[in-house]
Amino acid sequence: MTKEKKEKALIIFAKEPMLGLVKTRLAKSIGEIEALAAYNELLQINTALASSKAYDVFIYATPKCDLLKKIYPASTTFNLQKGEDLGQRLYNAFSEALKEYKKVLAIGVDSPFISSEVIDKSFSSLESSNLVIGPSTDGGYYLIGMIDCYQTLFEGIDWGSEKVLGQTLEKCGKLNLKPSLLTTLYDIDTIEDYILWKKEVNDVK
Repeated sequence: MTKEKKEKALIIFAKEPMLGLVKTRLAKSIGEIEALAAYNELLQINTALASSKAYDVFIYATPKCDLLKKIYPASTTFNLQKGEDLGQRLYNAFSEALKEYKKVLAIGVDSPFISSEVIDKSFSSLESSNLVIGPSTDGGYYLIGMIDCYQTLFEGIDWGSEKVLGQTLEKCGKLNLKPSLLTTLYDIDTIEDYILWKKEVNDVK
């Protein structure tokens, strides 16, 4: 007898907040201590998404998750990332989650602008589409969600480059997938991103 799948799961890819491990590109401009502080701030923003009762939350961490367990809600499930590159790690996480859940989203912690509304809209998009993608201004994506796992989407991608979104959409075309595209947001990776983020935060205050 087939086990009934649960409804929704959110996967969050995160690094253990350790000096020299996180925000390495940003650290070249503001130093490792300030970069770690920025990452911890992003984590705190991200925990709001993990606190929702509307879906189950899974943290996929690297290289460990001791500190992350102190930050995220007790209801969060923790796993270590598995795979040689980001594509393999994403595929492995999705393939595990989709065995138990009908709809699965994956995000990182690099964008402070992923709101609960964005998450809700993404899950809703999967009612009429089998794939949802949130484009980022650097040519990648800040969110990807699906109802079936497509390994091809994560293979042969130049991860960390401006080609990621374009290559992914090209693969969607070959698979006859028509992804639902969300609003474009930006990640906090460079000093320019960091300055813009802080300006927006100050403007809101």
